[in-house]
Amino acid sequence: MLTRRALLWTGLAAVSLTGCTVSEPRVSGSPQPVPTPDPQALAASAIETELAALCHAAGSEWAPAGAAYTARAWALSGPEPLARRGLTHSPAPSTPTTDRTLAGALRAAAESGRGRALEHGGLLRLLYASAAAFSAGALSALPAAPSVALRDRRQPDPPQVSAEQALADVVRQLHALIAVLQPAIPVATSEAAQVLRPALSAARQLRDDLTLALVEAGAEAPAAAPAYTLPELRTPDQARQAGADGAAALLPWVGRWVMTAEDPSEAIAGLAQWSAISTTLGGALPVWPGYPPS
Repeated sequence: MLTRRALLWTGLAAVSLTGCTVSEPRVSGSPQPVPTPDPQALAASAIETELAALCHAAGSEWAPAGAAYTARAWALSGPEPLARRGLTHSPAPSTPTTDRTLAGALRAAAESGRGRALEHGGLLRLLYASAAAFSAGALSALPAAPSVALRDRRQPDPPQVSAEQALADVVRQLHALIAVLQPAIPVATSEAAQVLRPALSAARQLRDDLTLALVEAGAEAPAAAPAYTLPELRTPDQARQAGADGAAALLPWVGRWVMTAEDPSEAIAGLAQWSAISTTLGGALPVWPGYPPS
């Protein structure tokens, strides 16, 4: 299950309303101007719509991913995309597709989303980075479909924090992740360990880099806790799941880093990377990686 995924992790619905014949109400006074959708958001929405159709064409296993793409397409198509992050209906399946076609579309979506994220700041940056991270996670699952954590409720916006606080929170969570990954590796299968070992190295390197950044900024870097409450790690499946859950738990903290970073390139790449690691290990991919759970 994991071998091909491990090679990859590094690397609208239109809802018709018919039958209504009521007359339009009269409006007195000047009408309120309707916000115009952002052209970049509309372009991103078109990509998400195409991917939704491809996912549904790939078979029933890809239906949850298709629903997630439909939700993002709907959000991005509105005049205020930051306010539209619920679920909506999925498009009808189209002509069957191939893994190669789907992989190319997912890779292109991840790259274009990353580019759009780099052009924005704050919540809008996170919106595009999150869409890119979902595609990166889905790509890492091929040839299987990713597990997707569909939620009926809209995921809330992250709280506003300073850049230093965002970095400190990521470092704190990395300490916890490292504490899980270290004992999980000896218990995991050889296939899972192929993902867990580089994940542990990446977590340590990122922890060290962000700790240095905090020190250079004159801020205090969190130290590791004396002890952590670890999940049961008696079986290979428990070890794999612990790694997936640990990587997924990091995503909301990386999302804050994406929002606040002066140079967001590393944060945006990190959101995609850890989404892919979690998905490769069988974790459920959030519809909006980097946002707090709903």
